[in-house]
Amino acid sequence: MSASSVIHARVLQLLDHTKLDDARSREDAIKVCREALKKRPAAVCVWPEYVSEAKRILAAGGAADVKVATVINFPEGNLSLDDVERSIVAAMDAGAQEIDVVFPFRDFDKNNPAAAAMFVDRCRIACGSAVLKIIIETAHLKDESAIRAAAKVCIDGSADFVKTSTGKYRDDTFDAAKLQAARWILEEIGRARRDRQVGLKVAGGVKTIADATQIIEVAEHVLGPEAVNASTLRIGASALMGSLYEAPTRDVDLWKVRDHAWSYFDFHARQRTQMFQFFILAAGLLGGAIGLRGSPVENYWLLALAGAFVSLGFLTLDRRNAEFVHKAEELLQYTEERLLGRLGPVPDRHGNARVPGVFWRDHEWDRWARKPEQAKVMYRIFKHKFAFRFVESVAFWGFSVTFLFGLAEHLSEQASLNACHWMLLALGFLVLSVAWCSVLALKLPTEPRYPAT
Repeated sequence: MSASSVIHARVLQLLDHTKLDDARSREDAIKVCREALKKRPAAVCVWPEYVSEAKRILAAGGAADVKVATVINFPEGNLSLDDVERSIVAAMDAGAQEIDVVFPFRDFDKNNPAAAAMFVDRCRIACGSAVLKIIIETAHLKDESAIRAAAKVCIDGSADFVKTSTGKYRDDTFDAAKLQAARWILEEIGRARRDRQVGLKVAGGVKTIADATQIIEVAEHVLGPEAVNASTLRIGASALMGSLYEAPTRDVDLWKVRDHAWSYFDFHARQRTQMFQFFILAAGLLGGAIGLRGSPVENYWLLALAGAFVSLGFLTLDRRNAEFVHKAEELLQYTEERLLGRLGPVPDRHGNARVPGVFWRDHEWDRWARKPEQAKVMYRIFKHKFAFRFVESVAFWGFSVTFLFGLAEHLSEQASLNACHWMLLALGFLVLSVAWCSVLALKLPTEPRYPAT
């Protein structure tokens, strides 16, 4: 994938594709949803009266993972709080998953934010589990202290996102002032990250990939590259979608990846279990022979040495298979989060909303008995993930100690033990210890190797 494709894909994952023209036409809402079916942004944002239709179009097109957002108290921010609450509830009843509410920015007093704080608190309660984005209109607030104070009110009120602008106030261009305002909000979010996760949504004048890239770079600088995702940064724009490459058919590709990952996991997990069974059989036979300790196995210490090497060999193979299983687990978890997570929560037998999946679990192991057969296999692998290695290590040291004692007994039968004999035994113990530690620390190549270009 080219560098430009990576940038386009990154922007697309953070994009709230928006159409909030004053005409409020149904055709615009349908067009936004159809574009979302092709390119799969994070969300579409439409007027409240078109939420149910947007939800239906996206679900019918297999894009239920694209969230439906709407705006409340937009764009003036002058509705009464009771009207705002009623509008939020109505939008959620229609199917809205994300609510962008305009803050009463004209009346905001940074020195007395109590009224604004109550506004955010009541919006949070009305939204329930839906994503709440509070629009503070930075172009009106202007100065740093007011913008920071408004952002802090939103964060303290448990908003999920602080949004910069409606895109309707004054000039609709993305300039250095808007970028700086975004930076101030991100810094406030960064201070609150220890307590809870809050995101930033930048809107108003974002028209080009260069604008979006600037926003992402600032967010990565303030929050860290690993912290920037669709839960912490959104970009609201109507003109940006046309500049982005069409997304691949991710559903089909991810299901193929999931099937490949499962077959890869299943093969190596079963191989690991079978290898352990062979090891138990081999160790049992050698242990039984050593237990005779008499004719025809007078030199039982040789059998013990063979047992130590067998244990070491199986331990090495187990390390290899464990690495392969771990790689498959990572890929399965990645695909599950994106495929099963899209289905949304479903009620369990207790009536609690849960997302179905193997990795999406709460450690109540009795529930695994009611999951599919694949889940049961994975549970057994998780449960015995380190047990195999522990048993093989115990067997290795059991055989090793038996070998050293048997060798000492053999040497003492030939002559009394002297310093050379003790040094030989110590050297044998050292070699066995180094061999065991080397196997445990062994980093086996599990990544694909590509020819040089």
